[in-house]
Amino acid sequence: MEELPNIQENKWDDSHRPWPLPNLPWGMKQTWSDLLFAHYPVKYEVLRKLVPESLELDSYEDVYWVGVVPFRMSGVRFRGLPPIPGTATFP
Repeated sequence: MEELPNIQENKWDDSHRPWPLPNLPWGMKQTWSDLLFAHYPVKYEVLRKLVPESLELDSYEDVYWVGVVPFRMSGVRFRGLPPIPGTATFP
């Protein structure tokens, strides 16, 4: 069996990660563009009505937030395969 290259040898700074990078080749390619991170404060009472009771609501300094992250993906494909028409680029 062919030995996989050790991606740990790359010069990536992974000190922020709680676990090491996997010793595997990449399996999928994708590029994210035009990202927007929008966050809105929402009153607990309003949010609780919209979120199922089985899900816990989290807050930051007693403020509840809703986040929206729209973006566009392009160049989506699996390793060793060409892009699938109609699925390589989408919002």
